[in-house]
Amino acid sequence: MKIALTILVLFLLTFSCVATAYEDANLDEVGRILDDAGMSFYDLYNIQQEIRDRNLNWTAGVTSVSNLSVEEKRALCGLEVNSGTLLSTAQTLQAPVELRVNSTSTSYGTFDWRDVNGGDWMTTVKNQASCGSCWAFADLGVIEARANIELNDPDFDLDLSEQHLVSACCPAGNCGGGDPLSAFFYIQENGVPVEDCFPYLADNSDCTPCTDWEDGAWTIGDIYQVVPGTTEAYKWGLENYGPMVVALDAPDDMFYYTGGIYEPLDGWSGTPNHAVVLVGYNDTGEYWIIKNSWGEGWGENGYGRVHYGDLEQYSDYGFPLVVDNVSGPTPVHNLNTSEDFYTIQAAIDDHDTLN
Repeated sequence: MKIALTILVLFLLTFSCVATAYEDANLDEVGRILDDAGMSFYDLYNIQQEIRDRNLNWTAGVTSVSNLSVEEKRALCGLEVNSGTLLSTAQTLQAPVELRVNSTSTSYGTFDWRDVNGGDWMTTVKNQASCGSCWAFADLGVIEARANIELNDPDFDLDLSEQHLVSACCPAGNCGGGDPLSAFFYIQENGVPVEDCFPYLADNSDCTPCTDWEDGAWTIGDIYQVVPGTTEAYKWGLENYGPMVVALDAPDDMFYYTGGIYEPLDGWSGTPNHAVVLVGYNDTGEYWIIKNSWGEGWGENGYGRVHYGDLEQYSDYGFPLVVDNVSGPTPVHNLNTSEDFYTIQAAIDDHDTLN
């Protein structure tokens, strides 16, 4: 009760101050000002209260994106799926037959690309800012991690240019949204420069990378969708081919997520609008570990956890996606044939606990 009264007092004080400052504005305008200022503490209180009432296993609070307006939050979710670029059957990776029989088996245990053989094979968490470029960050997050793995060097940490994909250089999309598969095809054909060559601007800029960007561009080999869309197939693809681009839909309460196993208060919509990177799983808690692109101030230092089934439901949209044969100025091994990679693979095959 005290918390509710405190919230009410804060709201009234804030409303009074804003209304005084804009005394000539009508109430609709004042309401818009409040929304644009990110006055979301009342929403947060309601979310926290419902989490407690339903005894859910996640927490909500102020994050790097929670104070954005509704329109700004929606703009961050820029996943578009172009049916004209769906992969053919020849471009799918079939999980072993034994994994297709029972999608609820728990034969693996735990796995996390942030801790395999003592190394963190993921690159740093980034922030897409006020741009619907999640698709670009997810694609490059996968390629950067794959480069670490193929080089057998978790500290190589390639940093590629998301701005190159968002700008007029790449036809896959812009800040209004984009298709991760189309972006992969572009990178496969043309390559993508490093961040220093075309720093992130979070806007629909002209194509103005450094003049010699093609000399230092990074490309990929094949692009695959892992099938079928079962929990065990997702695990198999993750362990054998590296981090994967996956889809989800980002409900309003997800922007307030600060930890735990996320569960949308009103359920999933069934239509994906946001792309992230799948990096791990845990059978004991029955959850996936994802890397987001909303900065380290969201979730668990930029990462999050969602229940089994929450990602698999979007497999019909052409996910998850993996790539191989990352190539650039630095020679890189093929992950599936490199003798170096078998050192990592051996630990996976032994089903070691990799927390």
